[in-house]
Amino acid sequence: MTICDTALGRLVQQFKGRENLEKVLTALYAPLLETQACIEALRDDRWLDNATGVWLDIIGDIVGIARPYVELGIDVTFAYKVDPEGEEDPEKGFITDPFSHDPSPGGHYQSADGLADGTGDLLDDENYRQMIIAKTMANNRDGTIPDLYTYLVIGYGMDPVIDVPRPGQVRITTDIPLTQGQRATIRRDSPRLAGVNVDVANWP
Repeated sequence: MTICDTALGRLVQQFKGRENLEKVLTALYAPLLETQACIEALRDDRWLDNATGVWLDIIGDIVGIARPYVELGIDVTFAYKVDPEGEEDPEKGFITDPFSHDPSPGGHYQSADGLADGTGDLLDDENYRQMIIAKTMANNRDGTIPDLYTYLVIGYGMDPVIDVPRPGQVRITTDIPLTQGQRATIRRDSPRLAGVNVDVANWP
């Protein structure tokens, strides 16, 4: 209901249906419609679950994670062969054009923090919201193994296996593919105790 509807609905009975009076009230309150919309946006659109665009960027800035660029997929990323006797994959060699989206010339060589896809596009709201949720959880956890597991399940939608091969080292085996940027974020932002290193063991 708009502010104009509210004003007309509060007219006393003897003035209801007076066309000229209703037109005057509508004209008086019309400039406030934009203000009402702004106030309602402040009330409704600044929460993590429904924030979009710049509101989501503001939340990400508050929790400490900026919206990243869209990354290249792992299917067009250069890969070394683990098994020298395995089948060759000619689409995984080096690529000459760093901004080509055609994997046929070869794979792109990723940096340690991932590689933007060259379009300049930022990550979409849904996936950015997921990263914010993960970062928020990391900010509010003690850093135990259950905390890390919850962070990965809720923040990334995975069902990981977590083990501790040696003191100070936590190893995650994930059941879903992750981009290089996601791996870097997990290593950097996941909840852990002081002096503990977190790493992702596999590339499913």
